[in-house]
Amino acid sequence: MKHQTDYLVMIALPDRIENHIKQYKKSCARHIGRFKSMYSQGHISFAIFRDESDKPLALSNNMQQYFEAIEGVFNDIEPRKLYIRNFSYFSHGPRFRTIYAAVIMDNHTKEWFARIDRKLN
Repeated sequence: MKHQTDYLVMIALPDRIENHIKQYKKSCARHIGRFKSMYSQGHISFAIFRDESDKPLALSNNMQQYFEAIEGVFNDIEPRKLYIRNFSYFSHGPRFRTIYAAVIMDNHTKEWFARIDRKLN
């Protein structure tokens, strides 16, 4: 029997930024109450991939090779400081929202993300 697993390709944030996000989430919780993603890690999302393997939560050979390849892609891309203008949210149906930091997308930042997109194909 084949097992399907979804994987999120993301970049983790530096600890300093992660701590700011945790404080922001605590502040939100004081106003709206506890919420499901209160303790989730802040990150920059790129894509979600679905994989099939013979064992639950085991990477297929193809997915293992893909992750090894994109590790090299991210190691070859120079770091970039991202600046945040404000926060916003997107909806998941009528009751669920995801809060995100709205990055200032100047030309250099747009090109940085475009380079990553091209390398990830």
